[in-house]
Amino acid sequence: MNNSTNELHPPGDRQGGRRRLRIIVLFAGLLLASAACWFAWSSAKPVDPPGLSPEVTDPDLVRAIDEARAAVRKKPRSARVWGHLAEVFIANQLHGEGKECLERAMKLDPTDGRWVYLYALVLGQTDNEACISVLQRAIPLCGNVQVPRLKLGEVLSAEGRLDEAEEQFRAVLRFEPKNPRAELGLGRVAHARGQWLEGQRHLRNSLEDAPDVRSTHTLLAEVYQRLGETTAANLEMEQAAKSTPESWPDPYFEAVERLRTGVEARVKSTQILFRQGRIQEALGLIQETVRSRPECPTAHHAYGHLLLNLGRLAEAELQFREAVRLRPESDRAQAGLGLVLQREGRFKEAAECYRTALQLHPNHAPDLYNLGMCLDKFGDLNGALEAYRSAAHCKPDFAEAQRELGNLLVKKGQLAEAAGYLENAVRLAPEDHAAQELLARARQPVKGSEKR
Repeated sequence: MNNSTNELHPPGDRQGGRRRLRIIVLFAGLLLASAACWFAWSSAKPVDPPGLSPEVTDPDLVRAIDEARAAVRKKPRSARVWGHLAEVFIANQLHGEGKECLERAMKLDPTDGRWVYLYALVLGQTDNEACISVLQRAIPLCGNVQVPRLKLGEVLSAEGRLDEAEEQFRAVLRFEPKNPRAELGLGRVAHARGQWLEGQRHLRNSLEDAPDVRSTHTLLAEVYQRLGETTAANLEMEQAAKSTPESWPDPYFEAVERLRTGVEARVKSTQILFRQGRIQEALGLIQETVRSRPECPTAHHAYGHLLLNLGRLAEAELQFREAVRLRPESDRAQAGLGLVLQREGRFKEAAECYRTALQLHPNHAPDLYNLGMCLDKFGDLNGALEAYRSAAHCKPDFAEAQRELGNLLVKKGQLAEAAGYLENAVRLAPEDHAAQELLARARQPVKGSEKR
């Protein structure tokens, strides 16, 4: 009985079974390895770069993009060439294509912080929460470059997440103790908390190293107003009028801007020349651009704005009308034509232009404000009131909209409501004497207001 198992399974059969098992295991391993190789090959398969939109017709821009796409086709597994193509797209306002290229660059090299940072900037145009998440990834990848942390602090501050924003700005100051952008950020946080003295200290620190930033002077003026220091507030507003918009060093985005090409690049150069007071050079450049690219609405639009700023209204109107003819779906061309007609006193025509612009781009506060101005001029006070309300709602820090809304409400005798908007206007623009006078009228007794 003890030998029965051996009789059922002789030694030769046992060895054969082991061999069969080894073959099965080996075959299964080969299958798994083949599947892994196929997956690796398929996932590494080159991806064709995004194509050009039919709307892109500028020959210089087409050439730049074609060259960058050719480089991607030559080295499809290079994060650097994908990132460069993304930069060319983003520099020329083709953000969707740029986003797609950045996603590829990050996949090929997830350790390069510049692609992550630029991806966050693209996301930030439509989704602050996604932007915040990606900036948090970028910070450790960018090493000593503090721009991603500064940007994160600013986005957090704009979202009302003040404690988190403060943490980011203070982290920058530990690394760069006199960083003016971080000091401005802390000034904004303190202002949002109503900590006026703290805000004053940070804003003054910011001005020591960046004395010509308009937003710093404007915010400091408001802080002084809150502290009851009217003279200091007025001085800061005078400085703000002489200063320039915020523009901070950013090595990653500066590399992108250098790739701007075609009409967009020429328009940008025209604007810089104009701001520098080099009027004839600016005119020469934009005139040459219009001559060489007569089919480009952007060139006509830019030329129209330059002529408008120079007070050459009839010529400006022609340029804006051509921009509208070439691209009737452009809200900016419609609004530009509205500005010229408004300046010429043709308020009903201007109002129609602003209405068209708002159909194309609803809730654009400056267009709503200008529409209100036009409606007010030809006596449609209710329409003007609605336009001003919408402008103030869309952009709560729009001091002029708050003032004009208050002005109309004073005219209609709705003094209590008017006072609220005028208080906002004075708070936002302490130097606006018209708003101050209107606020004084709104606060007078009802009988005095009715006599007016």
